[in-house]
Order: sequence, then structure tokens, then C-alpha cells
Amino acid sequence: MKNLFLLLIIMTTSAFTCRGQDDTPSQLIRTFYEKIYRSTISPEQIVQDYIVYSDTSGYRNAVESIRSLRHPLSNANEHFSLLKKDIESNNFTLAAYPSFDEKEKALFQYLADDDRINIYRLSPQHTIRQYILVKGSKIRSFFGFQKTGADNYTFIVYE
Repeated sequence: MKNLFLLLIIMTTSAFTCRGQDDTPSQLIRTFYEKIYRSTISPEQIVQDYIVYSDTSGYRNAVESIRSLRHPLSNANEHFSLLKKDIESNNFTLAAYPSFDEKEKALFQYLADDDRINIYRLSPQHTIRQYILVKGSKIRSFFGFQKTGADNYTFIVYE
């Protein structure tokens, strides 16, 4: 009986350990946005758990970015308000870099191959797409921009 109980504990522990190792970047991104919009977890905890940052300044900037996502401007047609609605309603898709067309891939030619393969596109139904850069099991960037007329997309990182 004692051995059976021990075996049950080992199997349960192994299941949880394997589940953590099987997390995909898509699951990471979905969970990250769920934590922002569908939970009461503090921005500080979200940054610690999900964001790559290198120092106190990067940490503070990432926390402020999370706050601005969580509480967008009051204008209902503003990009971040629309993004929030789409995330909360699950009205978005995620795609990985290899599925991008050649024109879209060209936006990221300045990045090393290792970074490019870790780019994901979040396409909300009612606003412009977002690009997310993953590094290991964390998010390196969830904000970025493309200047009008520019040939590349610039990620904002907190490192």
C-alpha cells in the first residue's frame, strides 16, 4: 500500500513536470494575455513570471506597459481598447513566423535567425496585429511599431 501511494505521488509529480515542459510559445502568449485581462494578478507579478528584463529600469518599464495594456484609454475605438476586447472575447488568432508570407517576413530581416523563429503574430479581429518575440520560456517583447514607410518592425524590449 505504501509503495502504491509513493508510485501515485511520483506519477502525479511527473505529469505536472511534463506539462510545464510541453508549454508552447502560443500557450505562453495566450496565458500572458489572459493574466493581463482576465485576472487580478499584479503587473509586477506578470512581469516577473512572463517577461525578460535585465535591470530595475527594464522591470519598471515592463510593469508600466502591462498597466497601460490593462487600463487602456477610455476611447472605445482606440487600439489598446479594441485589443483588450478582442483578447477578452477570444477574437484573435496566433501565427508563428514560418507561416508569415515573404513580405511580412521581410519586416524582421534585421534579426538573427534564432530570434526570427521566435516571432509570433497576434491578429485581433478589430484592430491591428501585434508581434510578440519569445525568448526561452518568457516573452522578450510584446510591444513594437513600424514607422510609416519603414521596411522593418521594431520590437520594444526591456533588457
